Amino acid sequence: MFARVMSMKVKPGQMTAALDLAEYVVVPTLETYPGFDHWYSFVDWDTEKVMSVAIWRNEVDMNRYSREVMPGVLAAMGQHVEVEDSVIQLFDVAISTESKIPQPLTEIF
Repeated sequence: MFARVMSMKVKPGQMTAALDLAEYVVVPTLETYPGFDHWYSFVDWDTEKVMSVAIWRNEVDMNRYSREVMPGVLAAMGQHVEVEDSVIQLFDVAISTESKIPQPLTEIF
């Protein structure tokens, strides 16, 4: 699994609009994209910073999304966030509790 982590500074007074755009436009688009797994958004209301984490099942689909869709996402987000100050990082997911659901102990023993 792979993670795309994006940190952004939201323009003053634009936090609700930025979160609405993520929830109602970006995430639904991601959910239709091959290889996408799940999404998290973290907000620091005091500093008006947002961090979003998109989890991908494979690197090929994550990179294809970056090339084909991400430029349009950044353009749309530009009305609400300081895009030029955004930081995007890619990570391999080393440990996740999301993808492992343990069997009941009675099935193990």
